[in-house]
Amino acid sequence: MNHPTFQKSRLLLLKDYFRKVVFVFFFVLFYFYSYLTSFAQEKNTIGFFPNKVLFKPLLFDPIESQSYGYFTRKRTERHSDSGLYAPFSFGFNKPIYQWSETKQLNMDASVFTQFDMFGENGKFHRYMRNADYKISLSYNWQKNKWQFRLRGFHISSHLGDDYLLHNGLEVFKNNPVNYEQIDLIAAYKKEGWRYYGGIGYGIRPTFRVGDERRRLAFQLGAMYETPLKNNNKSFVLGIDNRILAQNNFYPGTKIGAGIGFHLPNYEKAFYLLLEVYNGHTPYGKFEAQRCQWIGLGFNFQP
Repeated sequence: MNHPTFQKSRLLLLKDYFRKVVFVFFFVLFYFYSYLTSFAQEKNTIGFFPNKVLFKPLLFDPIESQSYGYFTRKRTERHSDSGLYAPFSFGFNKPIYQWSETKQLNMDASVFTQFDMFGENGKFHRYMRNADYKISLSYNWQKNKWQFRLRGFHISSHLGDDYLLHNGLEVFKNNPVNYEQIDLIAAYKKEGWRYYGGIGYGIRPTFRVGDERRRLAFQLGAMYETPLKNNNKSFVLGIDNRILAQNNFYPGTKIGAGIGFHLPNYEKAFYLLLEVYNGHTPYGKFEAQRCQWIGLGFNFQP
């Protein structure tokens, strides 16, 4: 990995720190509000903070705002990584205002972190590799069996201190994963299946000469979920493909299957999942690397 030799000034470091503090404060505030309201049993209502999300999160999208954790074995560019690779996310998806039964304004946010866990010199080590901060505002609507999400989001990526220290890095790499994007996704539901696809366009992709970000992004996927004999449990499987011009349109494909545990209103769920991923790393400054992983984990949508 090449690291251009420029260092951040103290002012830039303070700005980064302040942005992180503000983001985390509002993130935690909205997350716990979302968590508390997840136990509400009332039907969807008109007005502020309705309970039901019209466009449910895409379960198998690795950068969808939801809470999850996975323990995986990973290969990067044909080389097996030592130890475990563990991506975690702490996120929520919450409606802000609803005009009718079919139109809604929604906010979501998430922090995506990745850890390397391995043994070295007789000791167990856990290093945070990277953290991505994402916040989105979307307009969701429905028409018959169709669902739509028009969204704008900001995402920024930061190498972890553990990673910097462990690799002896004293310089900072230009950051193309610091951008805003708008996208439109349509989903169609039929007999337990949910098919979706959409297109995205980067609206702020250029930061420094030689470090531009290509604008186009596509996404395609499908998910099947069916109740088990116990109506509060379900079987789920799905596939998600993120296809970015930044990665020369090489698809990042995630396939997963598992069991869902639902609250009585069936809107909120906890999933135990097995997943397989192949493509460019979906997180942070490592997106230029191709990798594969297989692992077990959980997903919670508050």
